[in-house]
Amino acid sequence: MTAKKIVLALPLAAALMAVTATAPASAAPHGPWHSAWGASPQAPATTPWYPNWSEAGFTGESVRQVVRVGAEGSELRVRLTNAYGRTPLRLSGATVARTAGGAAVQPDSVRTLRFHGAQSVTVPAGGQLSSDPVALPVKAFEQLTVTFYFEGPTGPATFHNVACPCPTRPPGTTGATRRRTPSPPRSRASPGTTWPAST
Repeated sequence: MTAKKIVLALPLAAALMAVTATAPASAAPHGPWHSAWGASPQAPATTPWYPNWSEAGFTGESVRQVVRVGAEGSELRVRLTNAYGRTPLRLSGATVARTAGGAAVQPDSVRTLRFHGAQSVTVPAGGQLSSDPVALPVKAFEQLTVTFYFEGPTGPATFHNVACPCPTRPPGTTGATRRRTPSPPRSRASPGTTWPAST
């Protein structure tokens, strides 16, 4: 059986995520990565058919996104973009986990995302970056939940207008900066399909 590295790319409150799949075991330790999910980043905008969060951004909130990966892999990375951000985007913490239904996650699958070893990171305006590899075996078409926590204001956020399922926006960290993610607290689901950007 071949090991595969996958990348998740998400538009994320001015950032974007990607999942990568792993190459054969015979390849170099950090050999080629394969895209497993992505969304096109879009500039913050008001839509005529429903409200979204892109122009207001986020402060002291988590953004939880569910993605269905299109490839299997033994490791994954998340790629973030601040393509349309007007200022640097400060991410205070992030996790990835297997989805347990709705906005809930399977607690034993929660993995903290790190960026060059750090839990928090700043994505420059117009820039992007990838997380360090995370060991979390996934199967094609499995759902993963990625949670981003923004302690300070993000400003207008890069997003994707037609994201399904709708992301949730609970107050506080919801475990994005902790090892164990609890069941989600009261959350405000987007009335539309706004999606912070991860490629």
